[in-house]
Amino acid sequence: MPMRAPGHPGQAPIDDSMEEPKMASKAQINRIIRTTENKLASVQRRELGHLTGAERRAILRHTTVGAIQVGRGKGHGRADSRAERIWGEAETRLRAELQAARSLLQQQTTQAATAKVTKRAESRWW
Repeated sequence: MPMRAPGHPGQAPIDDSMEEPKMASKAQINRIIRTTENKLASVQRRELGHLTGAERRAILRHTTVGAIQVGRGKGHGRADSRAERIWGEAETRLRAELQAARSLLQQQTTQAATAKVTKRAESRWW
């Protein structure tokens, strides 16, 4: 593990090692997929619980603005469309996370199968 001196006095040494990140187990990836699917279903039901803080604040802000506009006798269309856009963006974000987790699981399965075939080919016991 090569280390070099810090850039400034009192700073921790900088780790230059290029270690491969540990792969998550299949169980961990499956758990991530399940939780992400649950979050996506929650967002599709328009529940605020699984939105990020920024998304939640924006939804509440646009809902409040729409209510104020209705109270003033004006239309609420713009506030509704902005809130719908945020819901759509949240769905897109969760779908992308779900796709990434599924592709990681597929990649691990392919690597395991390749390793198994390679091991069998190298054994030459027949």
